[in-house]
Amino acid sequence: MDNRREFLHRALQLSVLSAVLSPATLALVGQRAQAQMLGQIPANMPPGRSVYELRGDVFVDQQRATDTTLITADSHVRTGSNSYIIFVVGRDAYILRENSELQLRSEGVVATGLRLVTGKLLSVFGQRNDEALSLSTSTATIGIRGTGVYAESYDDRSYLCTCYGRTLVSANAAPSQAEMIEADYHDARYVLANPEQGRYIIPGPYINHTDEELVLLEALVGRVPPFNQMRQDYQGPRRRY
Repeated sequence: MDNRREFLHRALQLSVLSAVLSPATLALVGQRAQAQMLGQIPANMPPGRSVYELRGDVFVDQQRATDTTLITADSHVRTGSNSYIIFVVGRDAYILRENSELQLRSEGVVATGLRLVTGKLLSVFGQRNDEALSLSTSTATIGIRGTGVYAESYDDRSYLCTCYGRTLVSANAAPSQAEMIEADYHDARYVLANPEQGRYIIPGPYINHTDEELVLLEALVGRVPPFNQMRQDYQGPRRRY
């Protein structure tokens, strides 16, 4: 009964807010309220803070990371087994999963490039205007504007999902093979080191990342993802990366 009462209380709050808030603000409040009924969703990261959550062996610029570690647009981030870190740099937010290595690079304080040396990365990016931003993996380069992207980097292949927004995916082994992707909702590719029937870029499935993680990351930078509602099969916040 207590859970039902809490649910109805939150629903009433939303109905009252809908009468006084702008559509954009209501969307942000509504998305967070939905998520809070299902699992904890944060507000914006406070000034001077980078790390939302970490677990296990995490290193930033060769030093063991803590909750107060500052991550810059030029930082090197590495995780060990059974480890992960969720963090923010400027307008962008990231989940770096276990056994992963990420190098950021910048011009000034804004990240202009990422290299996923190995492992798995989910990221959301603020809208770029004239700024170029690229994510490179072992086998691929992806040009990014404002979007959500999930990537896995292995010696023989990369997995790239454009969760929403526009990306340009190209194969490092054959730069002439490139594909512009405009996705409303999860459009994935494998990019291969060795071609299959002459193709380095092939369709891929939707794997290993969730809409709830994207909601969390966007909330950390004060945004909501463009899809309308969270998946109906939600079973609680993901905690093993």
